Amino acid sequence: MNKTISIVSETLCTHLWNHAVVDIAKKKIRACCKTPSIQLSSDDIYRYDTDVFLNLDSVKADRQLMLDGGKPERCKTCWDLEDTGAFSFRDGSQSWHKYFDKLKYNNYTESYHPDNLDIQLDNYCDLKCLYCNEEFSSQWQSEKQKFESLDYISIDKDYDKFKELFFDWFPTVKQNFKRIAFLGGEPLISPTFYEYLDRIIELYAGTYPEELEFNIITNLNTNKTYFDKFLKVVDKLKDKIKFNINVSMEAYGPQAEAIRHGVNYTRFKQNFETLAQVKGITLSTITTVNVLSLSTLHLYLEFLLELESKYDIDIIFYPNLVSFPSHLQVSLLPSDLGNQYIDYATLVLMDKNHDSYIDFLNTLRTKFNFEELKGSPQHLALITELEKLSVRRNINYKEIFTEYEYIWS
Repeated sequence: MNKTISIVSETLCTHLWNHAVVDIAKKKIRACCKTPSIQLSSDDIYRYDTDVFLNLDSVKADRQLMLDGGKPERCKTCWDLEDTGAFSFRDGSQSWHKYFDKLKYNNYTESYHPDNLDIQLDNYCDLKCLYCNEEFSSQWQSEKQKFESLDYISIDKDYDKFKELFFDWFPTVKQNFKRIAFLGGEPLISPTFYEYLDRIIELYAGTYPEELEFNIITNLNTNKTYFDKFLKVVDKLKDKIKFNINVSMEAYGPQAEAIRHGVNYTRFKQNFETLAQVKGITLSTITTVNVLSLSTLHLYLEFLLELESKYDIDIIFYPNLVSFPSHLQVSLLPSDLGNQYIDYATLVLMDKNHDSYIDFLNTLRTKFNFEELKGSPQHLALITELEKLSVRRNINYKEIFTEYEYIWS
């Protein structure tokens, strides 16, 4: 018999229960996108079967810790953000009760009703963003193999069995999902994106949960051939499926091209404007704010607002913040400079119905701390990394980011 219990913990977060992140190609899972990946062994898959996606013993133990008011180590990103008074991705106990009270679980350490699914396709990508690495970018993998003798295999040789296990599990939870996201690498050029999209559509057999949205997270640097292919698929399916095209970008012009090495910013803007003209989809952007992006963030936001006005659309602004590597955190900004850039961005957004994003920006004001970090390992790591990449990629970061002269001096 189901029973309801009183949970009073203030450290709860639904993501540890209802958010499944599955990296099929590398046989990894995560409890949410801000937690470290768990590499699965063949024994794990044999032992847990379909429970491997949400109910590993280690994950269940962390849920019990949360229920008892503790703070699981895997959730360190949010605890650290909250300790500084900054924006956190944790949704809190109120959301947890809203999610669970109606389900009346017997064992609250288990989860069988996920509503948020991230499918990590592979690491096939055309960019080498400064805050990324070889796990999520084949371009990073190639560069490190060239310069660092990196021994990294992006695709597990036995992943086909894991893929089929995923598609055995999916029908048992498919009607719970409110969001299914496709991540890379870069989905629009991934060899597996359309295969997995087709299989999921087939498993739904035309009966979708009312709130379900397919979320495609893209860098939008896609060349015409791949982009046209994607547009045709969206046009074919948009009357049956809710699409949210989530564009990943946080800076503007040459600065953006230096942060996201490989992006053609002119093509990026053209692709975004093309999407803005597609009726029947949701457009959003996720800005991965870092120490080098803040100086031109306001210019990127201006571009988005121009699209909203020109095509009479609303673009959703999702906040994101670099926490790793630490040398790209916004804490390496002096307070006066950081606040100046926040002022630029908030002024652009004033009276434009993006108050929640302004709230996020204002939480960053407490994180600018270069005065204490000058000469620290974090500061020196940033200099070392940029100087190394300047040689590898033939980019003069000092000339592109003249506004950050203080970093080198």
